[in-house]
Amino acid sequence: MGLFTRKNSTKKEYMLMQEEAEQNKEINLDVDGEEQYTRTASQRLAYAENCCDRMVICQKRLEAAKAEYREVNHYLTDISTIENLEGEKKESLLFEARRIRSLTEDKKSYKNLASKMSDKKYDFINRHEKDMPDILKNLKDCEDNLQAIKTDMHNVEGEKSALKYERKISIQRMNAMRKLLKLVMVFSAVLLAAFTYGQLKGEYDYTIGYYIVVVTAIAAIALILAVNKGQEKNLRIAELKLNKIIGILNKCKLRYVNLKSSVEYMYDTYGVANTYELSSLWQTYLTAKKEREAYFMMSDNLYKATENYNAIIESLNLYDPSVWSYQTAAVLEPEEMNVIKETLHKRRDAIKKNMDYNSDLIEKSKENIKRIIDEEPEIGNDILAMVDRKEKELLNG
Repeated sequence: MGLFTRKNSTKKEYMLMQEEAEQNKEINLDVDGEEQYTRTASQRLAYAENCCDRMVICQKRLEAAKAEYREVNHYLTDISTIENLEGEKKESLLFEARRIRSLTEDKKSYKNLASKMSDKKYDFINRHEKDMPDILKNLKDCEDNLQAIKTDMHNVEGEKSALKYERKISIQRMNAMRKLLKLVMVFSAVLLAAFTYGQLKGEYDYTIGYYIVVVTAIAAIALILAVNKGQEKNLRIAELKLNKIIGILNKCKLRYVNLKSSVEYMYDTYGVANTYELSSLWQTYLTAKKEREAYFMMSDNLYKATENYNAIIESLNLYDPSVWSYQTAAVLEPEEMNVIKETLHKRRDAIKKNMDYNSDLIEKSKENIKRIIDEEPEIGNDILAMVDRKEKELLNG
């Protein structure tokens, strides 16, 4: 049970004697009869010395047992004092004991249910607590800007592709106009040659044909040149736009790389993968901070309740108030107190048996020594001197 286990020097000596007794079971401490080999005077003298040594051992055990017996009685008296309390003092003691039990249970359950956050992360966030709202806002803005730049880059890439396609179409049309111009010129030249040949033969008058071919050729060439000029203009505009778009795209890429480096640096600094994770960590920190504040408040209230409880215990003038500092359950629950009393009574009975046993051994040893002196008067003085010496050793040590 661990309540009344305080050891002083007397109890330690007693425990050592008990261990010695266990280790020396071979030695017969029971002196109901005279041992063997006590026929000669030297043997009887040695036997008397053995009885004296036995008496010293038993006397030390007896003193230690008496000290423990008195201590157990003191503890039982303390229990009676606590059980017989009445009035305001009893109510105060029970009130503080209930507070201690309740706060201890709440503290334990609160600790078990507390948010799981490592001390390392808690201390890190705690160092940045004042700046954390700004850090979250800054990181969120950076992520939004990063996404906006990424979207812009995607749109610019689309415009770039469209302008490249438009430039390609303009070049294809210009090439087609050049081929068409060559075709018109060749076709016109062939017609004019044919008309000239017919005119020279004198078969027909091809003057009107000449005019028609020349006018048609001029009109076609003019139209082709106009279309080609329009395509050249479109090509120049597309190239200008494309160069501008490429410049914008390069700027976007540069901004994206720089901003991404800043964001990744903040991720590494705060040990997160994104703003959401940092925000969750921040919320966990705020919860943990409140829980720790509540836990410390419980600890403070528990400390005050324990102080009040101990002050009441001290005022009862008990033999050992310290053993009751952690026995609020026994103060509150009669069943628990009865268990303690039963244990102490059993312990006291065991000590009483041990005392009786050692007292009996001492008396029997005295009787044996007296019998030897009566039977061997010539060694009586030696035995008495030995007894005096053993008594002085016992007193000195």
